[in-house]
Amino acid sequence: MTTVSKDELFQQLYSVMSMYHTHMGEGQAAHINKARAFIEVNLEHDVSLQRVARHVHVHPNHLSDVFKKETGATFGDFVTRIKIQRAMEIISESPAKVSDVAAQIGYGDVKYFSKIFNKHTGKTPSEFRENTTC
Repeated sequence: MTTVSKDELFQQLYSVMSMYHTHMGEGQAAHINKARAFIEVNLEHDVSLQRVARHVHVHPNHLSDVFKKETGATFGDFVTRIKIQRAMEIISESPAKVSDVAAQIGYGDVKYFSKIFNKHTGKTPSEFRENTTC
């Protein structure tokens, strides 16, 4: 019976995991692509780091690190950016109430949504609508 040290075992496991992630698992970019798709489809639901990590089958800390490395943005900033982009599309294409738009992208508090929207666009949702319909 061969005795393997903990360090040797760790190196072997690390090697197998690396091979899986780069070849079979399509690398870290696959995790990011799956996470992005999940976020975009589920904006009105919980798109927390924990839920997305569960969907992608990785630890939340790992997803957060890889997300930052691959996209240059934090997970939270990316989600907010996607939500605001979707809100801008809805506002410019429909007469939906601001409260309905907020709900469609996962914000239950209209005031908070308006504050975040204003922070990212420089306009309130109503001002944005006025400028896109002119």
